[in-house]
Amino acid sequence: MILRGATMGFITKSLPFHIQVYENLKERILQGRLSGGTKILESKLAVDLDVSRSPIREAIRMLQNDELIIETESGLMVNPMRFEDTIEVYECRMLLEPFAAKLTARKISEAGISELKSCIEKAVKYHQANQEKNYREIIECNSRFHQIINESCGHDGLKFYIKKNNALAMLSRANEFFQFRREADYIDEHVGIMDAISNRDSDQAEARMKEHI
Repeated sequence: MILRGATMGFITKSLPFHIQVYENLKERILQGRLSGGTKILESKLAVDLDVSRSPIREAIRMLQNDELIIETESGLMVNPMRFEDTIEVYECRMLLEPFAAKLTARKISEAGISELKSCIEKAVKYHQANQEKNYREIIECNSRFHQIINESCGHDGLKFYIKKNNALAMLSRANEFFQFRREADYIDEHVGIMDAISNRDSDQAEARMKEHI
């Protein structure tokens, strides 16, 4: 059985409804279709997505855990990410991800290095084709590049803290592209990081990641 929601697209019974609602709302927030400061109303979402309020409520709890939705005096809203919040997210990344890059340079597989190269090649292609229309794909390449490095560090504690900061890091990254139309100079920085990692130069990988962030 397949249910169709007004903005959800297709909801299937192959996955729990709250997971599908969570993924849908998360994607809409990260793409800017639910912009910062937008009020979140369970009743409206239930109608829009054609599901009961129970999976909506559970999905909202998950998004609150990610800090993509916050509770204010006037109710629930999409995290507006104040300038100070964004700075804190990047300061956390500056502490965590350079060390992850350092460890990854020692431990990453050749397959992992190949995937890093693929992310860069795809990002270049999307920028050259039409940067404005391909922001979603560009963000995915950018996020995947960092994800590969962070997941390849071989340090469970470090991965836990990076993951805890990940949702807000993705929202900050999306804001860079959608709101501020980030230029493609970051690609050269990605190439430098990848070169250091592929050369197994852990100190250089750490330094270049810190400079990049």
